[in-house]
Amino acid sequence: MIRLLIVDNEKHIVQGLHDVFQQIGGLELDIICAYSAQEVIQWLPRVKLDIVLSDIRMPGMSGLELQQLINEQWPHCKVIFLSGFNDFDYAQTALRNGGFDYLLKIDGDHKVIDAIKRAASILSKELQREQLIENAKEQFYLSMPVLRKDFLLHLLEGQLASYRTLAQRFEELDIRLNARAPVMLVLGRIDHWNESITSKDQSLLLYAVQNIVEENLIGYSLIFVVYDRSKFVLLIQPKQEGMDGQTSPELIEKTVRFIDGMMENIQDTCKELLKLSLSFVTSRRPYDWEVVPERFINLKSLMTWGLGYGNEMLITDECYELSPDNAVSQNKQYASAVLTPVKALQLHLECGKKSEFFESLQDFIEKNRKESSYYVLSEIYYSISLMFLSYLNRLNLSEIIAPQIDINKLMHLEHHATWDDAVQYLNETAVLLFSWQKIKQEEQKLHIVQRVNNYVETHLGGDLSLTKLAEVVYLNPSYLSRLYKQISGQGLSDYINEVKFNKAKMLLEHSNMKIQEIAHAVGFESKSYFARFIRSKTNLSPQEYRDIQMNKQVNEKR
Repeated sequence: MIRLLIVDNEKHIVQGLHDVFQQIGGLELDIICAYSAQEVIQWLPRVKLDIVLSDIRMPGMSGLELQQLINEQWPHCKVIFLSGFNDFDYAQTALRNGGFDYLLKIDGDHKVIDAIKRAASILSKELQREQLIENAKEQFYLSMPVLRKDFLLHLLEGQLASYRTLAQRFEELDIRLNARAPVMLVLGRIDHWNESITSKDQSLLLYAVQNIVEENLIGYSLIFVVYDRSKFVLLIQPKQEGMDGQTSPELIEKTVRFIDGMMENIQDTCKELLKLSLSFVTSRRPYDWEVVPERFINLKSLMTWGLGYGNEMLITDECYELSPDNAVSQNKQYASAVLTPVKALQLHLECGKKSEFFESLQDFIEKNRKESSYYVLSEIYYSISLMFLSYLNRLNLSEIIAPQIDINKLMHLEHHATWDDAVQYLNETAVLLFSWQKIKQEEQKLHIVQRVNNYVETHLGGDLSLTKLAEVVYLNPSYLSRLYKQISGQGLSDYINEVKFNKAKMLLEHSNMKIQEIAHAVGFESKSYFARFIRSKTNLSPQEYRDIQMNKQVNEKR
């Protein structure tokens, strides 16, 4: 998906171009409308911009001045200028400063559409698959990443050294991160490996993904660590820090917004060039190294929670209200041989990994069946029972499930005749929990669709851009677009047009509002583009449609 922002102080021009671009075939556009440079400045930190179509002369700030601000925040953005004046000096300055094209407003829609298509084509070709794979082959045979990976995985698992030792190890392993400064975490995942891809090819493609990530996040200190055959973590810091390692709030905010925006670009590039589907979960602020292991565990849980069945996710750790588990445990690990496998079971349960859960449970039980004492077996049983009880409470399922599992047995090992009976009870309880988890996830996905639909229906005359709707449900715009269609079976833009059309029909048939007033009520600034919209649906102008419906109503009353 390509995000296009149109800015002009003349509203009818913006609305007209918006309606024209909605009809372009072969391009999936998320269109944002702005009516001043100041309004664009407000959008800059909110979303990644791919193409900007800007008037070159606007009150308060010229298009040339605005271009500089756009390129500072989104250096890959293509800026196309529109002007009502054939001014060679303006055109020369615009192109010299990195503008993509300079068009006259009198040139006609076809030239503007052509410029948008050319900009979109260049955006998609800036990264070439062959070069990425070649760079990946070079990195693959380096030995240093292996040592780096081993150290960083230990660090993420909680084996944190002192600052002095950490800084020393960073230097030894050429880890270009600051041990004094906080760090951003991003978790990524290859959603699915084709069965024909060998283990060697998987490693090679992961290095290609790394190359894409590094090219998109150039200007930041970045470490890419693979922690199993399909998952990786990014540790990111801005390079502009103070001598004491402190980072300004402004730089932190800029970093967070930039990373959030570029994850979408990385995802799209990997899908196009490498034919890989990726998911990302990002932290919304940097964290001190002491709490990185805890945040890493939380992000892993969010990664596999399962919005849209967990494919092509783009979510952040702000998305807690959409998660079945929005409380992060602050308890420290205690010294027990039981804790690690129970933690693994808990993670499998919370992430919806049913097969992994039962495989781990069986392995855990079998390893302790014969050699463990009664007290160890009791600890195993009650640790798993408490995990189940906690999960039931967080999802408000205790009252619902209690009659189905005889919940009294959950906290009373002695109520089971044998250890095998107790194990069977735990297995049956887990089966029930996974069934309810799937029901809850389906309900949550339907809730997202309903929330978007409600917003559309109550804001027809306002901003219904994909970016705005994504903010309403705390999701990435591209991810929301895919998720909405997956859940509802209908594209979001198609639904918006359907609601607009139904509302327009109702007002034309049953109100005395003027055509211009109805157009505004359903989100059209221009009466002519509203007429074009109605004609595309009915082959009639709005007035013709109204007259026909009025005549029908008169005839029915006779």
